[in-house]
Amino acid sequence: MHMIDHIWNPPHLETDEEFLLLKQPLSDRDYNDLKLSLLSDGCRDHILVWHGIIIDGNKRYKICMEKNIHFSIRHSMFKSKAEAIVYICKEELQRTDLVNEMHKYLIGRLYQAELEWKAQLYTNYNNRDNSSSRPYIPGRIYRKQEISQEIADELEISRGTVLKYEIFTKCIDSIREKEPAIAAKILSGKLKISHENIIELERLPARDLHALNNTLSESRIDHITYSDFRHELLWKSVPAMPQPRTRQQEDGSLPIRQMPEYDPDSDLANLIYTIPTWVSSIRRSQRNTDFTKATPAAKEKVSAQLSLLQNAITEMEQSIKEASCNE
Repeated sequence: MHMIDHIWNPPHLETDEEFLLLKQPLSDRDYNDLKLSLLSDGCRDHILVWHGIIIDGNKRYKICMEKNIHFSIRHSMFKSKAEAIVYICKEELQRTDLVNEMHKYLIGRLYQAELEWKAQLYTNYNNRDNSSSRPYIPGRIYRKQEISQEIADELEISRGTVLKYEIFTKCIDSIREKEPAIAAKILSGKLKISHENIIELERLPARDLHALNNTLSESRIDHITYSDFRHELLWKSVPAMPQPRTRQQEDGSLPIRQMPEYDPDSDLANLIYTIPTWVSSIRRSQRNTDFTKATPAAKEKVSAQLSLLQNAITEMEQSIKEASCNE
């Protein structure tokens, strides 16, 4: 998969924004430690490169070029960008310092890249291009269910969790296009927000996301709860002089409002009233459905949603248990 170039001739290497977004940024302390290590011990690890683009070692390359430190290059033999992304995601997921949100994002991105890569392998095989760097079973079409299950087995999570994290990844990418700062805050763990609220946040237009980011920064808010989105986000109007109606407000966007005082029990109160409804619906469907006649597609979709629900229940129970132990 890789070829190593030991010749010392400092090349100009490029970076790729999409690759960089898959890397959790180093803290200032870790960056300084890396610099001290390179200065004292030299660059022992290869800079991994694909078509002149750095796959792994961006910070090492930057420091080595600045301080004139010798380094070697390892050339990857990936056949496509999707394959390179699969490699990066898997390498990053082995890190022990990953923020939970970044961990979820990488799993979702891994799933997307695997889908794209397997589709390319299938196309290449049909075009009689059997030079892929990884084995491929002739004539086999990899289905989404199989790929998500493979990732689930490898990471020891449920298939429903993989699908849930792909939704999370799509929402983060959409938010990033409209307001990069909010996406960065979420992935760094500085802004706590539930999966459901991520979906609601993604639906906001860019103008409102930008204003929301300003409000979060000015008020030092580090979490957004479900109750903040109910009743038009439950933002209270900020006392100020009347402002002229803008074109953005005329086409239906939300006015900029201030977050209310945080109620720690609000989300739990919502669950207390909504969970019985879920239980009732599930039992009613189970009682009224002839599963021998239901279509495989319908049963598969329900099964996937039940996996998501079960995972959410497990996570909630774990959070309650951990909080109780710390009391």
